[in-house]
Amino acid sequence: SDYKDLPKNINKEAINILYIPYFSDKDSPELLRDFDVIVVKSAASFGHLQAINARTAYIPNAVDIINKDAFSPNEKIAYIGDDGDFSLSLHLIKNSELPIDIYGKVNDNNLDGQQVKSASLNKNKYKEYSLILIDQDEEDVAQNIVSDKILKIISNGGVPFVRYNPAIVKMFGDAIPMYYNPDHFSFELNRLLKSPEELKTRFNVIGNISTNWSSNMRAKKIIELFDIMKKKRI
Repeated sequence: SDYKDLPKNINKEAINILYIPYFSDKDSPELLRDFDVIVVKSAASFGHLQAINARTAYIPNAVDIINKDAFSPNEKIAYIGDDGDFSLSLHLIKNSELPIDIYGKVNDNNLDGQQVKSASLNKNKYKEYSLILIDQDEEDVAQNIVSDKILKIISNGGVPFVRYNPAIVKMFGDAIPMYYNPDHFSFELNRLLKSPEELKTRFNVIGNISTNWSSNMRAKKIIELFDIMKKKRI
């Protein structure tokens, strides 16, 4: 998880692949010189490593669709909290005055008199909501990484509505609904809730794209990297 504390005794006869979340463009590539390929979860780091001619691959965390039941948008919204100090999602939804079901761990300061419905949202219940809101970690957005929280929503058959993150575009194009600022949040949320056919289309596109990022495809990409490196050594 931290490329600044890498193993020192590397078998130079082996193929050495380093898999890290991201690599800062402020750090020296010399930190990586003992490795044949650098695999990253960060779209920005992938671009940076390509630019400095490092052997690199972009392989984010896997998303495997568990709930394959039909999706029927119904204008209901849920929020899943992780006990963050500040919830942008709850702050914005409060200003839009739309009803929302709240799940998870939520800091009291974010509730504004609302009640947590349950400590967790059952994986079979995600599809009962047109949109599911979460807060992305600032670090994930800054490093262009798709949060596991977003992937969990998709895996359980839900459609996330989140703040703009270029990493989401890298993985899913424009299929996942995102907002840029408070005004856009309110406008887009209201528009989507009244556009069930668009939500169904987005849901189907997200499901199709997810097959490219499944555990199986992720494993194949790792195997391909070893095959490429073996050929380079012949």
